[in-house]
Amino acid sequence: MNFLVNPLLELSEYSGIINSISDSRSVVITGLANSQKAHIAYSICQHSGKRGIYIAFDEFEARKLYEDFYLFLGEDVLFFPLKEITLHDVEAKSRDNDFKRLEILKRIKEGDYRLIVVSVDSLLHKLIPPGLFAESIIELEVGNRIDLLSMQKKLIAMGYERVAVVENKGQFAVRGGIIDIFSVDYNMAVRIELFDDEIDSIREFDPDSQRSVEQLKRIKIIPAREVIYSEDKREAIINSIKTDMNEVLKRAGKEYKALIRENITADIGKLQDNYYFEGIDRYINYIINEPSTLVDYDDDCLVFADESGKLKNRVENIIFEWQES
Repeated sequence: MNFLVNPLLELSEYSGIINSISDSRSVVITGLANSQKAHIAYSICQHSGKRGIYIAFDEFEARKLYEDFYLFLGEDVLFFPLKEITLHDVEAKSRDNDFKRLEILKRIKEGDYRLIVVSVDSLLHKLIPPGLFAESIIELEVGNRIDLLSMQKKLIAMGYERVAVVENKGQFAVRGGIIDIFSVDYNMAVRIELFDDEIDSIREFDPDSQRSVEQLKRIKIIPAREVIYSEDKREAIINSIKTDMNEVLKRAGKEYKALIRENITADIGKLQDNYYFEGIDRYINYIINEPSTLVDYDDDCLVFADESGKLKNRVENIIFEWQES
């Protein structure tokens, strides 16, 4: 699509923008119609040779811009959807949105994209450091030797649920020398067969029919949750929660003390028994000590901030809403 972007180089104002970006300077561009924003941002990425993250002032605007960018970039543009934070207990909820976000984080770390569109609402949610995300990915290849017990512990720490039979993404099962895993970025589950401690074969299979689909040489298993922590940090997390609970109880009125103690003690029990549970978002601050954002996952990309005044107002509103919650 060079015919859409190269004529811009004939404009001195546009050439000045590209030169400023090359010198790592911030640039303010005004006067663009909505239909021009994707065109200019795409052109700047093309001429600077960099990937980009485009921040929209709300989720609706982000989805519209994604459609505009898709005309230029096709599958190379990604939409990072809003995370649904659960501060209360729920019986069950769809995690498809969470899995999509995790798949995008993997693609960012691998440089497998040209531009990401995200709303400021989604951008503000805390992510684990990109280094921890990368370290948590399990890479397996036929012929590798693995410690089955260590692998099971790591899968649980990565947010996978151990089940008898794998049916959904984010689950794994172990039967003798066979490991079934449904990685959240795959459309099929994989079956790993061991000969002693060596990987003898890796096959994709349909979880519904349990029939093999394709032989694989290697696979990558990415985390099944955005908020993950290792087993050796669990005690420290629980102790921090207990310490803060005791401080809150000193200030709480008599009518609330029993309820606070009951609820938080119940959550501590869930952390001890189940590792993860719906409602763990209540304790993100205890789990993620060094929070990161989407921008941290690629430190060599261009950041486009759309409508800075609206972005500022939206951030202030989000903070107010969370304080009220």
